[in-house]
Amino acid sequence: MLFGSVGLACDIARAMEIELPTDLSAAHAMIRELYAECHDLRGRYEDVKHQLDQMARRLYGRRSEQLDAAQLHLAFEALQAEMAAAGVVPPAQVETPTAARAPSTRPGHGRRPLPANLPRKQRIIAPEPEDLICSCCGREKTKIGEESSEQLDYEPATLTVIETIRPKYACSSCKDGVTVALAPQGPIDKGLATSGLLTHVIVSKYVDHTPLSRLTTIFHRLGIDIPRQTLCGWVEKVYLLLAAVEAAQWRSILASHVLGADETPVNVLEAGRKQCARGYFWCYVGDEDEVVFDFSMGRGSETPLRALREYVDGVLQCDAYSGYDVVDRTKPGLVRAGCMAHARRKVFEAKDVDTDRALILLALIRQLYDVEAQIQATVCETKAQRVVMALELRQEKSRPVMDRLREYVERYRGEVLPKGPMGKAVGYLFNQWTPLSRFLEDGAIPIDNNSVERQIRPIAVGRANWTFVGSEDAGPWAARLFGLLGTCRLQGVNPYAWLKDVLERVRRHPPKRMYELTPRGWKLARAQLAVPAT
Repeated sequence: MLFGSVGLACDIARAMEIELPTDLSAAHAMIRELYAECHDLRGRYEDVKHQLDQMARRLYGRRSEQLDAAQLHLAFEALQAEMAAAGVVPPAQVETPTAARAPSTRPGHGRRPLPANLPRKQRIIAPEPEDLICSCCGREKTKIGEESSEQLDYEPATLTVIETIRPKYACSSCKDGVTVALAPQGPIDKGLATSGLLTHVIVSKYVDHTPLSRLTTIFHRLGIDIPRQTLCGWVEKVYLLLAAVEAAQWRSILASHVLGADETPVNVLEAGRKQCARGYFWCYVGDEDEVVFDFSMGRGSETPLRALREYVDGVLQCDAYSGYDVVDRTKPGLVRAGCMAHARRKVFEAKDVDTDRALILLALIRQLYDVEAQIQATVCETKAQRVVMALELRQEKSRPVMDRLREYVERYRGEVLPKGPMGKAVGYLFNQWTPLSRFLEDGAIPIDNNSVERQIRPIAVGRANWTFVGSEDAGPWAARLFGLLGTCRLQGVNPYAWLKDVLERVRRHPPKRMYELTPRGWKLARAQLAVPAT
């Protein structure tokens, strides 16, 4: 080994035109220095190669992080054998990674019945008169029943002009005063668009990801020219009308015990610049399935610190991004929880470089998610009962798995290169172990932050359609509308029905009862009146 190292050092020295020392101790020092440099270069090489592989996978490969069941089964068998040899946990006490999977809720194949609330038109197709004569006896056939079938038809959207006529009255004798009915108050004073048209524009833009320029083309096809600047003005007016509604939803979310947070980048068009600037949407999800978004032109900690200034006691669940550290440090009563999905993703990305170690860690993380699937599949009458049940199951089944996972993380830290893919994965697990273990202490804390990432997903889909935010001022518009309409999705509320009704009522609604107009409050109010929220 020594002669091989000496030969390698000599080759490197010749290649780099380094003068070799004649003193033996100086030569040994140079060998150690060059060997350390080679070790560091090897780690950097593996890291760059890993980044290129991941980039190629994102561009050309599958985005899914699912593993082959056979791979996990082999890793689980190796894990069981090692545990049995060490005498730590008997293999019989460890469930297989495929146990306790939640039942599938996906609909089966075949045509499903059409909804009964859809309008229906009947067409009766009678046989030809000659077909009603019996071919045997020549008598006329009698009706004994009928056969029916249903087909789904579509009529393109239409624009309707609503003409408001207000008769004027005056006294014919004294000619004193004119009486005319007050004009109905719409969402926009003297505006062209009704609440229905405004709702269509907002839902098309922020739910269906249709750019305003494309909406202009669609309206032109329907026979009306509405410039993109006019549509932008309508969006701004709706943004201002919903300010109090969003503020009420913010107050509800900041009262949550567990608050999930994450952020995603977006391109922002700036005047006078050829290239777009980088902005960020910050997402916050509360206990009651409500979501709000914030917008900033940077990723600094001042944005979450400002948004969460009233969130003092609770659990902030997020990834390891340092921007949330200031929030954590400045609020002593706040508890920081981590995201196991982020940790798993790093291990999964290292699978191609270090398969054996990665599969062992993935098998253990799979066991944790099997327990979560069992919790989700258990029926509970109240939310409090589910929290208690989750805590008991996690203490019984998840804690031993987490202890075993910690042993492997500590072992692998000493076996892999710190800057390599597996080194970064186990380093993330080790450094974030306390936040990642919070779910074991509180049944209300999810194991991951995927609920927030699911709310960010529509923005990622929208970026492929509208490409960028039109200006820095338009960022808060989009943030407010993304949050309110995203809450409609979480609450199972039809966004068109909610927004149209709110736009017609928000200007005369009592300010102290503004929460009634949030998607959740609106749904609860309609449930009390037995009115469907769709």
